[in-house]
This record gives sequence, C-alpha cells and structure tokens, in this order.
Amino acid sequence: METIYNQSSNKVQSSETMDRKTLFKLLMACFLCAGIVSVVVLTVIWFS
Repeated sequence: METIYNQSSNKVQSSETMDRKTLFKLLMACFLCAGIVSVVVLTVIWFS
C-alpha cells in the first residue's frame, strides 16, 4: 500500500508541474486572443 501511495503522489506532483506550464500557455493564448478581439472590435467601432 505504501509503495502504491508514493507512486501516485509522485505522479500527482509531476502532473501539477505540467498543469502549471499548460496553464501559463493557456493564459498567454487567452491574452493574445483578447488583444486580437479587442483590436477587431475597436476597428469595427471606428469604421462603423
């Protein structure tokens, strides 16, 4: 039981670090998308 618990805890730790990297990439992508959308909306308002 102890060995299985240790293995699962190690997997959880490694997945947490991976999640942080993917979350950072998702945040960057969200900021990029938000910037593009805001620019498009501003241009549409400007030309309308």
